[in-house]
Amino acid sequence: MTWTYSGDPSDSDRDAVRFLVGDTDVDAQKVQDAEIAWALTEEGNIYLAAAAIATAIGAKFTERVNKSVGDLKIEFSKQRDQYNDLAEKLRLRGATRAGRPYAGGISKDDKRTVRDDTDRVLPAFKKGMHDRDPSVRDSRTIEDELLS
Repeated sequence: MTWTYSGDPSDSDRDAVRFLVGDTDVDAQKVQDAEIAWALTEEGNIYLAAAAIATAIGAKFTERVNKSVGDLKIEFSKQRDQYNDLAEKLRLRGATRAGRPYAGGISKDDKRTVRDDTDRVLPAFKKGMHDRDPSVRDSRTIEDELLS
């Protein structure tokens, strides 16, 4: 199994996920590169992948029990809770990055850009689509003329 970290989260998505979950110490490795690669393929962005990894790290502490010997206490449940809290924060952050809302027609330049885009799917409805063409006579007009 491989564990790598360049120290630059902008270098790769894997390093960004490691940075977000705090798995940056070579002497205290928490997850392997392959696990992060899997999370990145399953999730929509680095924040959701980091949330999945944080949840997985927290799950590792679930199977460990709290221990105390005299005044020394090791509380794995606190570590589990911290990783679960981190996962929730990352999930919220990832959800806001999943898609960005767009409101068209706000600026004249935006309207021109959309109108001039030749690859754009034409709208099904448009302004004036039901306006009557004066050169076309409908059947009622023809019947009225015949009856008079």
